[in-house]
Amino acid sequence: MPKLVFECPFCRQKVTDGDFCKYCGRPVPEQGQPEPRRGPGSQHTGSGSIKEAAETKPNSEDQTRSFFGISVGGLDSKMLGILLARAELHVVREELDAVIRQIEATRQALLLKQADRELLASRAESLKELFETTKGKHTQLMGVKDSLPIEVIPEDLAVQESKLSKLDKMKGSIDMGVYHEEHERIVLAIESLRKDLSKATDESRKWLKALS
Repeated sequence: MPKLVFECPFCRQKVTDGDFCKYCGRPVPEQGQPEPRRGPGSQHTGSGSIKEAAETKPNSEDQTRSFFGISVGGLDSKMLGILLARAELHVVREELDAVIRQIEATRQALLLKQADRELLASRAESLKELFETTKGKHTQLMGVKDSLPIEVIPEDLAVQESKLSKLDKMKGSIDMGVYHEEHERIVLAIESLRKDLSKATDESRKWLKALS
């Protein structure tokens, strides 16, 4: 498959898709789209990414609240909804498995000559209704797609650490001014994410205490 060729937004040279321009050494945005430049004071942090994700899903909290009418002191209602939805999903999956086993047993019983077909037919109908109800609940719970900060931040941190590793490998082949600028930017982002991760870890401990 041929490599994507586009114009570097900084030096205007034709380059192939990659992390850094081979002519000016600056980081190349994906698909050749220039990224807005940010100073050290406006870095994209883990908490920022969480805020943006929340803004793109304005109905998320209402969605989780629709399943549960309870609250736990010290625990954000949205986070509580996510945790309870996941716990309930585990229970519902077990219930679905149990109903499926009962349906199969009823089908096997219907094959017996001495089977009470009227009773088994009634039972099969009840199990079918229970299966549809449980399946509907499972579908609802699967609709809760939000992630917890303790899950999102490590992923963002891994991305930044990967960028730093790639930058260090390019140290001898790019402009040192560009290297130091990007190195400082990435290091600041990593430090911020690590602080966010520490905060999220502390919050998770509080959740466990509140739920116990």
